Amino acid sequence: MTDPPQGFQPPPGKKEMKAQAAAAKAYHKSQSNWFARHKFLTGLGALILLIVIIVASSSSGGDDAVNTTDGGSSSNDAPSNDAPASADAFGTPIRGDKFTVTLTQSSACAKGATACAFKAKYENKGNENKDEFLASDDFKLFDKKGRSFDSTVFEALDIQPGSSKNVDINFEGLPADFEPDRIEADTGGADISIKF
Repeated sequence: MTDPPQGFQPPPGKKEMKAQAAAAKAYHKSQSNWFARHKFLTGLGALILLIVIIVASSSSGGDDAVNTTDGGSSSNDAPSNDAPASADAFGTPIRGDKFTVTLTQSSACAKGATACAFKAKYENKGNENKDEFLASDDFKLFDKKGRSFDSTVFEALDIQPGSSKNVDINFEGLPADFEPDRIEADTGGADISIKF
């Protein structure tokens, strides 16, 4: 047998061809953009970022009230629409930033009562859908001894413009020595405080 000419290399075998192809693929992959290689993670990250931006922009309403340091009134001399309710405010609409809320008594809430019931009417007088989640601590009933009682309400409201919804607000399991003093609510952007 004769020796092959100088500089001659035998053709690569199947194993060597696979190794060269894998090396070329790895090199190409390492040269491509990370975002292009990880499409799912890129999409998921973009979705999470979008959700964070939406939540941050919707929850950062800020306080639009004008603060005057000299005790005077602001440039807008109109009466405030979100002032707390007065002593005889059952049935008086209180305008909040989301809804106009009207609180009425459903049953007598008197000395010795073991339960008290109220109705809250939520009206959307705006131009867009508004929602509110009512929880038990949104409404508090106080007695003459200064004790507070949470309501049993848990309800999600989604009210169309020009519509309203009535919600039952119940206080149950009141002690035998209960004597009502006031009911307070911070709901729908309206601060309500009504004395009995």
